[in-house]
Amino acid sequence: MKATELRIGNYVQTNQGVFKITGIQNEGFLICPFLTNESFSPKKKEIEPIPLTIEWLSKCKNLYQFPFEILGGDKRAFYINCENGSYCQIEYVHQLQNIFFCFVWQELQIIP
Repeated sequence: MKATELRIGNYVQTNQGVFKITGIQNEGFLICPFLTNESFSPKKKEIEPIPLTIEWLSKCKNLYQFPFEILGGDKRAFYINCENGSYCQIEYVHQLQNIFFCFVWQELQIIP
C-alpha cells in the first residue's frame, strides 16, 4: 500500500483491527481505533488496505450523494459506472473514500 494513496480520515487495518488515519508524520501515520480516540503510530508496513465489501458499503451513510452507480463486481472489487460508459475499479475502502471526496467534496460518512 502506497502512502500517497492515503488521506487523513481514511480507514485502514493492522493486525490489531480497523483504524482511522488522524495524522501523517515523517516516518508514518498517526491512527486511532475505529471506535475510540486513542492514537498511536504503527510502522508503514503494518498498515493494510481494507477490502471493499457489501458490509462496508452498508456502513456508508451518505453514499446516496455519489453521482455514479456502484456495481457489484467479482469477489475482489466493485466498479463505478462513469458517465462516458467506462468503468473504474474500486478494491478498497480508502479508494472509495477518496473518489467520493473528489466528486462530492464531502467526507464519506462511515458508521461503525
